Amino acid sequence: MTVDSRRELEDKAHSLAMDGSFSEAADNYVRAGFEEAGQFFGLSSRGIELRMFFKACLCYRLAEQERQCRFVADFAIDLAKEYATRVEEKTPDSQFPNNPEQGVWYDFIGDFEQVAGFGDGTKAYNRAKKVYSETGDPFASFGEGPIRSVQAIFDDLVFHTNSDPDLVAESTQGRLTDWIEYKQERLPKLVQDLMTSKKWHGQ
Repeated sequence: MTVDSRRELEDKAHSLAMDGSFSEAADNYVRAGFEEAGQFFGLSSRGIELRMFFKACLCYRLAEQERQCRFVADFAIDLAKEYATRVEEKTPDSQFPNNPEQGVWYDFIGDFEQVAGFGDGTKAYNRAKKVYSETGDPFASFGEGPIRSVQAIFDDLVFHTNSDPDLVAESTQGRLTDWIEYKQERLPKLVQDLMTSKKWHGQ
């Protein structure tokens, strides 16, 4: 399992989605997610696998395969919870104020709850905001690793819906708590726009 094979699967999934073959695209995004997770399971995750699983959920919804969407979202939420627990276990209380990473996994959970119709993600987003706030509330524009991956979920939706690209730049102009609030207001509409158009934009 390599980064290259994950990228190959991701590229294949993207091409299939562009052609309107959403079920096959979703299957390949799931495979790409597992390729990524297989490399880093037991280590520090970069969150890329969750980004792949989110794209799979979108494609399953476009294919009107709601059960598969919910299944993948459930798995992704459990994985994000596991990652959050690992951060809690390896970060002593005295150091916690310097580590916002725990919050990002709840940020992901909120996104999956929304895309799968489990709710509006408010509880998970509020927990993420609390952690971000308690860890200095870093500037969103400095996001890296899993923080950059959760931000990329929003960027992907802007891109695939052919929405105003300024949304991407605007989303990271403030702190991480501002970023979540910005996303909460706009993510549901972007998802709905994609479901309505049933067109996966891209190059």
